[in-house]
Amino acid sequence: PITAMFPFGESGLMMAGRGSLTFLTADPVVSGAQMVRMSNGVGVMGPDAWCQGPEKTCYVASGDGVYLIQPNQFNIQRGQSVTTGRLDAFFTGINPSEIDLHLAYDPPRGTIVMYVNQLHTLHTSHNHAVVVDLQGD
Repeated sequence: PITAMFPFGESGLMMAGRGSLTFLTADPVVSGAQMVRMSNGVGVMGPDAWCQGPEKTCYVASGDGVYLIQPNQFNIQRGQSVTTGRLDAFFTGINPSEIDLHLAYDPPRGTIVMYVNQLHTLHTSHNHAVVVDLQGD
């Protein structure tokens, strides 16, 4: 099932399940629009577990971390997470069906903020800030 749909690239639409990403390259009424499978392992944990990034990129929270997706990147593999080595224990210890996760991008700080709420526990939430290196250093 589709867990999230969001605009991506110039005029496309990303459709995500928990373990897959499929990209509709343009409006279907335009000739040449294609459905492109971008990943069979990386998906999006929920309807708000993604955010737009700089220069038409986006970030998605999948079951094992947060991934940066570039506009012309069509083969996203597990293990290419921008949070590898930083939030591994967090992602290993959560059950996606028990949380509500939201991502937001803060351009001036170059930071992704991840809001995590426990669905079945009152007043329990965790906020994580993931620093995104925009300079590629």
